[in-house]
Amino acid sequence: MTQGPNIQARLREGIDAAKRGDRLTARRLLQQVLAFDRDNELALMWMASVVDTIEERRSFLQRALQVNPDNARAREALRRLGDTSGTAMPGSAPSSAGSPALAGGSLRSNNVYLWLAGAVVLIVAVILGVILLNPSRNQTPTATISNIQRTFIAAANPSVTPSPDRRPPTATVFTGVIVTFDPNTAPQLPPTFTPTFVPTSTPTPLPSATPLPLSDFSVVYGDIEPNASAPSLYSASANGTNEIKLESGTLGGFTDAAVSPDGRSVAFVREIATDEAEPKRYPQLFIAPLENLPAAQPVTRFTGSILAGPSWSADSSSIVFSSNHDVDEEIYRYDVQSGNLRQLTRNQTRDFDPAFSPDGSLIVFASDVDSPDFSEIYQMTREGAAITRLTEDSGSSFSPAYAPNGARIAFISDRQGDADLFIIDADGQRPFMLTVDDNGAEDRSPIWSPDSRWIVFASNRELDRFAWYAIDLSGAIQALPKNDRLPQSLTFIAQSP
Repeated sequence: MTQGPNIQARLREGIDAAKRGDRLTARRLLQQVLAFDRDNELALMWMASVVDTIEERRSFLQRALQVNPDNARAREALRRLGDTSGTAMPGSAPSSAGSPALAGGSLRSNNVYLWLAGAVVLIVAVILGVILLNPSRNQTPTATISNIQRTFIAAANPSVTPSPDRRPPTATVFTGVIVTFDPNTAPQLPPTFTPTFVPTSTPTPLPSATPLPLSDFSVVYGDIEPNASAPSLYSASANGTNEIKLESGTLGGFTDAAVSPDGRSVAFVREIATDEAEPKRYPQLFIAPLENLPAAQPVTRFTGSILAGPSWSADSSSIVFSSNHDVDEEIYRYDVQSGNLRQLTRNQTRDFDPAFSPDGSLIVFASDVDSPDFSEIYQMTREGAAITRLTEDSGSSFSPAYAPNGARIAFISDRQGDADLFIIDADGQRPFMLTVDDNGAEDRSPIWSPDSRWIVFASNRELDRFAWYAIDLSGAIQALPKNDRLPQSLTFIAQSP
């Protein structure tokens, strides 16, 4: 890590995020720029385009105009917001000395002067009355800007204590017209101010409480040992300590191992021959007691080349997975108690990486149904109905996983060129990239901690070798202990086995 961010790089990334409509990422990056360069005119202008309220937008525009009084875009945007201070900077009031309409000493000119003088007196009287009756409005834009910037600087860099803005406030010049502004009918900013403006609701802040340490959780995971062809199964504390090898992968392995939420069973994939007369091996779904892994039994007899990604419902009663048993990859649900197997999707495209919502009513998955060869994240009921698209971006998005509290979904997307870890709200809003500044590393297999405040994922961000990492919702990454194995799957469990 460097001592401070590359301001120009952060600025470019923030502007790019704003242009593509990723307002949350844009705000975070632009806040970092303003924390180190509070008078960055370009950052102020773009920040005004991605904030959520009229007050914040006006404050950033006024600040940009203070930095550069000749900023025509800021002045025009303020004018459209009904702010007269944006159109009448000090010294910019028009002079009447050379006006033809007021030239000469005729009686008509004198009458005009007398009329204007009376109008000015009346206007001043009205203004003074408004100020006296509304003392709370007698504030300068500078104070509002300073408070907002102090909040952003503290959020971007808690170790920095910004000093208050000591500059004199910008005076407002009244030119004989009082403009009233109704915030309920605020006009849109002009197209020349920002390429795209998509109004969104005020974002819900990410949890600010300190996450529990990873050592408070236990995990079961599959790693492929050197020279092995299938994963062995291990358990450990989530910070990588207290590791125990549960079973070797020599008997067929534990691919895509997933422990049931009640901690009693593990589902995994293993290749076996389905017919004694046919030696060809196909991947099948297995279930085993976690305390007796050799007792594992297959629960499918498919003949497809792919069976992957088993995921349990929160009550440990059902498992969803994908298979190309019917030629293309589809989503299936297996009910543990009854043994019933049901195909949930039926199309000519690829549906994969399914995962249950915490209440078991919904399933999130990846599919290229609307964009062949480029997958997006979708949601459907546990019966396979009401399919809804949650993401729509360049590249592919896949490996979705609900947070246990149901508020967000983590997933992997290569929309930036390499596979990065993202989160979105459960309804698909506010995409947010967590793994920034990873030098093109590939991330995969996100898994939430039980308190919804950590995500463990595999990445090759160090020495181009995949290993397990943990990240909290602020973007702080913790590397788990390294070994010579290749990470394959991981599940948080209620207690150590």
